[in-house]
Amino acid sequence: MPSEDARRSLPAVERVIAELAGTSLPPALVADCARRAIDAARARIDAGHDPSTVGDIVAAARSDAEDIASALLRRVINATGVIIHTNLGRSPLDVGAVGAGLEIATGYSNLEYR
Repeated sequence: MPSEDARRSLPAVERVIAELAGTSLPPALVADCARRAIDAARARIDAGHDPSTVGDIVAAARSDAEDIASALLRRVINATGVIIHTNLGRSPLDVGAVGAGLEIATGYSNLEYR
């Protein structure tokens, strides 16, 4: 099979994105994962390997998305004994302070710049 025909069998980015529905990543990152998986499959074809199946491409994109999601910010348990830990986001903010800041930050305020 000519390499051009094999490349035509690759799925559209939108199809891979649809298969990754439900991931916790923002849509732009999901699209990047889909594009990288398709590009890798295209490179395999260009190197003379058999074309990847749609399932293989989706699996590669899903694995990439899971790797990215695991690196995003998430809650952890501070068991270090250090209250203000620089590697753990400093210190937690009080819920009341966050609520007050959110109320001001989501509207106009009298904040002045000098």
